[in-house]
Amino acid sequence: MIYRISSKRNSETQLLLSLQAFNLKSNSGRIVNPIILCLSHKSDSNELVELGRTEIAKAAKNPKFNEKICINFTFQEVQKLEFEFFNATLQEHFLKAIETQPHLIRKWESLGKCNCQVARLIKCMFEPMVLSIQTQSSDRTIHMNQETKIQTQPYLLIKAEELAPSKDMLDITIRIVNVFSFTSLLARRAHSRMCMMRYDEEPGKTPSVVPIVSTHIIRNTMKPRFEVKYIPIADLTTNGRFTDKFKFVFLHKSSKHYESLIGEVPIDLQTLFSKNSKLVFPLQKKKRKDTLIKTGYMIVERAVLTQGFTFVDYCANGLNLNFSIAIDFSDYNGIHRDPSSLHYKHPLKLKDNPYQTSLKAIGRILIEYDEDKRFPIYGFGAQPNESLPTSQSFPLNGKPGAPEVSGMQGIMTAYEESVDMVIPNQVSKLHEVIDNACNAAALCSAKDYLILLIITNGNISDKLATKHSIIQAAQYPFSIVIIGVGSFDFAFFHELDADSQPLRTYKATASRDLVQFVCYKEFIKYYRLSAETFKAKFAACVLEEIPDQITEYMLAAGYFPERTRIKNQTMSKEPKFL
Repeated sequence: MIYRISSKRNSETQLLLSLQAFNLKSNSGRIVNPIILCLSHKSDSNELVELGRTEIAKAAKNPKFNEKICINFTFQEVQKLEFEFFNATLQEHFLKAIETQPHLIRKWESLGKCNCQVARLIKCMFEPMVLSIQTQSSDRTIHMNQETKIQTQPYLLIKAEELAPSKDMLDITIRIVNVFSFTSLLARRAHSRMCMMRYDEEPGKTPSVVPIVSTHIIRNTMKPRFEVKYIPIADLTTNGRFTDKFKFVFLHKSSKHYESLIGEVPIDLQTLFSKNSKLVFPLQKKKRKDTLIKTGYMIVERAVLTQGFTFVDYCANGLNLNFSIAIDFSDYNGIHRDPSSLHYKHPLKLKDNPYQTSLKAIGRILIEYDEDKRFPIYGFGAQPNESLPTSQSFPLNGKPGAPEVSGMQGIMTAYEESVDMVIPNQVSKLHEVIDNACNAAALCSAKDYLILLIITNGNISDKLATKHSIIQAAQYPFSIVIIGVGSFDFAFFHELDADSQPLRTYKATASRDLVQFVCYKEFIKYYRLSAETFKAKFAACVLEEIPDQITEYMLAAGYFPERTRIKNQTMSKEPKFL
């Protein structure tokens, strides 16, 4: 069993867009020489940035553009694309001017525009997305029937494919033998684990070593055998180069809090898969004055490359993210009418409290991946109202059998109304809301994954039970995102985050990392720049581990995408307008 370590790699994925337009017309009756601009809003502002443009298609009302547009997809951002269509003037001096001054393209006649969310585009990768192009004369087609509308209204077909340096994954089985540090020990005291690390080299900087994956501890054996599966080649190399170095590191667990180095083996994939390479490698470690000494041997019993899949592959095959919310209403938040309270609602709505800000920053992203746009929202650490007892898991809409609310507006309304109704309690527990969400995750289909957002002030009284619940939840399609608001000591929540080592209790160990914790006050500094900058930075940190957690669970559970990207796909199917 392995434990994937959060290595904070770049989470962007490149997408290549192929464009084809139909029924383009000039309002002035001129010949149409269309060109398309692809633009996007910056995540931290409303400024439009050009991502790319097609070539000019000469005298073409139904152009299929050869020039493809490359965009970056980031799960943690709300990404909206805008496509603007212009009728090019083919005079030579105008074309030369455009090369040096791209903004002059806006002096050409506009043929219309359309837009789409990248999240929607990801889900339509196996068939072209159809977008209606809005023009100045669009109103003329309002009373036409659908058949006539398709024949006359301009529309755009978009086909997307993922650009990945390598989707291959490494499966490897390794054994270490003749470990010198084990010779003086009894077998029952020989406990060891293996880590895989890559070298990060940046120009002008000292190369750093980044951990990628760690096995769980193999106990009571002097010849431990380690099996590692589904390690992306992209995590071990740069741009899929098989000559990039990484290393295996073996550690001896000699006491509860101390590990000693057994030895390490620097290697690259080219050596690992070379037909002439030996399957036995010496373990080495530094002693005095950088002298390397041999400490044992590493035997590669099995090393194969298997087909890998990415988060985009799962989204394209119908992955649905179910979004659930739990909010802390305990009295450690303060009285909600007091301006210093974490639940204080500004009477003129000029400023949001930390709970409102967190809900908006995270909710606006996750709702794009939820099909029905209905979300269960719970409270804990309070009485729902005067007639009900204190509860650690109560629906904010007052309907235990149907706790869902509709859309982002429904989430905010349910929270804001509940702030005035609930009666805070001193006792606040997390394990009940986690258990309830875990029960829902256990009923999910192979294409569903549940994400629970918990916003809390951090004063939790059931720490051990919370650990047990999280460890139990690791076997289900389930991730937990925790946001800590206020000034409480959040050391316990950093332990739950478990980025570098598995979450453990005296009874069990988590099989994977499913928790991401972020402290709200660490991002307040970005508010000085702008509210949008704050939301972008905050959401990027809160959600950065979700794609990897989903992919890791799906692969371990044996759920693979039914289809892969179809190449040379025709774009001539009859459109259905969105």
